[in-house]
Amino acid sequence: MMNKTLRLGILLPVCVCLFSCKGKSGNTTAQRAQPATFAARSGFDLSRIPFGKNVLPLFGATLDTVNSDWSEKHYEAFREKDSFARGELPEHVFVWKEKRYYFFTETLDSIARFDSIFFYRVNVETDERYRPLAIFAQTKFRDKKDLDSMLLRLSRKLGKTTEALDAEAEHKARIDTMKAQGMAEEQIAFISNNDPETPSDLLNYGDNSYFEWKLSDRYLQVSLSKDREITISTNPAENRNEEYYYADLLFIKKEVYEGIAARQYERSVKTGRQKQELRPYTLRRLDPMDNWRLMAQLEAAWKKQ
Repeated sequence: MMNKTLRLGILLPVCVCLFSCKGKSGNTTAQRAQPATFAARSGFDLSRIPFGKNVLPLFGATLDTVNSDWSEKHYEAFREKDSFARGELPEHVFVWKEKRYYFFTETLDSIARFDSIFFYRVNVETDERYRPLAIFAQTKFRDKKDLDSMLLRLSRKLGKTTEALDAEAEHKARIDTMKAQGMAEEQIAFISNNDPETPSDLLNYGDNSYFEWKLSDRYLQVSLSKDREITISTNPAENRNEEYYYADLLFIKKEVYEGIAARQYERSVKTGRQKQELRPYTLRRLDPMDNWRLMAQLEAAWKKQ
């Protein structure tokens, strides 16, 4: 019988309604042989995609050509979409001159993994020579405890988030200032013992949040949301209305991320308004609406003009 599954886009537009299964924790997944291409249940290790090599061979037959209007190319020349070429960009968005492509796989069970996290879809942004710039992977959980477990595993594996590192630096600077001003030792000790963030703080994310880690050659952003999927079938017994927790993981090359950050800041200061570079994903920490420190820096720069 025919059925159709819909996801209601309520909280986070970046997320898409698709499917994934969870992998088992432990060393079993780490010992798997790396497949040559993306495929269903392959558990392709995303951490092993090199940023300097052509990604075309990785996709094989997994490119989604059914639900797109560029099926002849099997990918999108992202900068050249018609609506953007006609100058229909929002005021706060600008286009960088480089040519980029955006590949996206079909929805397949356990198509890829990172550590013990399994994904049902992978999108890859490349440069004009098809070398990866960013990797975007999607997964979902029925239970919040499973999502929490994933976040804690990432925290143990990757260390403190960029937000935590910033808070830690501010915390240290505050203590140094207090010492320089001759403040009483008991007051300094009280402030020193209040750690600005602990791993458990990762779990206070509410319905919609994100976290970011800075790694040696890339940044990792995790965007969270909660949404519903509705399955409508000709058989009433197969109808479903279920709530899921979604996690979108974005791996972006360090030089690409920092280049975007510099260009956005420069243009924002120059124009006196928030500016964001057009990308097929959202860098949450580079959005002043999601990063109060960045907004404060921009507002201070605008006041000087």
